[in-house]
Amino acid sequence: MRYAIVSDIHANLQAWNAVLIDIRSQNIDRILCLGDVIGYGPNPAETLRSVHANIHDFVLGNHDAAFCGKIDTAFFNDHARRLLDWTRNRLNRQAVNFFRDLPLSLTGPDFRCTHGSFDDPARFDYVIEPADALKSWQHVPEKLLFCGHTHVPCIFVIGNSGTPHRLTPQDFVVEAGKRFLVNCGSVGQSRDHDTRASYLVYDDIEKSIIWRRIPFDLDAFKSALDHAGLHESAAWFLAQDPRRGRQPLREMLGFNPPETAGDAVRDTLTVRDIRTWKHRAGIWRKRCAILGSISLAGVLGASAFFWQYGNPAQTIHGPPVAAVNAATAGDGINLIPPLRTVSGRTMPPGWHCRLGNRLRQSATLTTDSDSDIVLRLQSTTDRVPIVVSAVPVHVVSGQRIQLRAMIRKDADFEGSIAVVIGLEKDAGHDHEMVPRLRVQEPTVRRSNGWYEAMRTFDVPAGGKTLHYRIDGKFNGTVEIKDVQLLRR
Repeated sequence: MRYAIVSDIHANLQAWNAVLIDIRSQNIDRILCLGDVIGYGPNPAETLRSVHANIHDFVLGNHDAAFCGKIDTAFFNDHARRLLDWTRNRLNRQAVNFFRDLPLSLTGPDFRCTHGSFDDPARFDYVIEPADALKSWQHVPEKLLFCGHTHVPCIFVIGNSGTPHRLTPQDFVVEAGKRFLVNCGSVGQSRDHDTRASYLVYDDIEKSIIWRRIPFDLDAFKSALDHAGLHESAAWFLAQDPRRGRQPLREMLGFNPPETAGDAVRDTLTVRDIRTWKHRAGIWRKRCAILGSISLAGVLGASAFFWQYGNPAQTIHGPPVAAVNAATAGDGINLIPPLRTVSGRTMPPGWHCRLGNRLRQSATLTTDSDSDIVLRLQSTTDRVPIVVSAVPVHVVSGQRIQLRAMIRKDADFEGSIAVVIGLEKDAGHDHEMVPRLRVQEPTVRRSNGWYEAMRTFDVPAGGKTLHYRIDGKFNGTVEIKDVQLLRR
């Protein structure tokens, strides 16, 4: 699975939007936020709405904790405290409840996340020096730790020598016999003299860390500060704007044009009529046409061959069906088509399957021992995904929806698979696509090796269309049945 790990967004909507666009281009399976969604920045409500819709898991940051009353603001300096008071007047009780439910840390396959130091996450201590990282390693067992809080991206590593070292941000692979503590930096409030937003990508299959630095619209951020009545001191990193202090273009130019014709360039043709080359070019065109006709047949044959094997992706379509309108459907009615067989088809009506590599992946319909129709996905590569999608469902804001699916993996399964709900929003005249509004892995154990994925959620404001799909990147075989999207 590929994780995007972000931290310290601090209500900087411009930076977050730029990072989100980049994340969507990185083939990310899950987004983790290491705290401090709010504080300092001018757009707390807009930023919180977006991160709530797109980020899968959060930990609590110190600014988040102060906002929801879990830590005393006396621990903050005057500037940060004033901005927290300003933020309280712009978020509602629902935001308070959201932050109150966040944990202090997250654990994954051999990694752990928190906002600050791991030795006592509730104190929000900083990890600045190698000795600070050593305390964290002494209190948790995982080999790989991720944090934020300082707003400075960096790497701490310790090996057999037992002496921790600090490294500058660089892409790397987690090595055997070593432990790492990685600070992913800040999306919205950089403190390393670089105005760009910082986040990282972690691939838990390849054990690789990839750093991302993303520029965003500094002028739009300044305008948002002004509109909110906040001074630029609310974001001192703006003093690092790379355009500041730069010489005007004319002062940087190293050439002064001559003022008189006598000093201009000499002995050079002023203009050439390209038509004088027409006859000569015609001869060459005829020769090229003869050579081209000779090789054309071979090129076409080779192109067909290489297209066949150089573009292995394939989409398998089931028979079309009309989209369902959830507004007119009763509670408990399945809004997506059931899995059923159709003669001559490998996908059910209203469904289609995108194979990232049709030479190494397949999708077939079978019947299990309980006579249930089962969609079987097989893959011998986890480099590209298999995506199974249902016909879209029309919804309205505020409807309560429940996603469900039964999924069974074979004993040799390696990788990830999850039910994903995408959302099309139409707020006013602005259309927005939230491709991963909800992501639910099969975690509830059922009989005969089956696991259930189930989650209930409310359609956000502006929501108009839901997209139900099952995403997987794996080696092995997966069976799927009882797919449902219910109105509750």
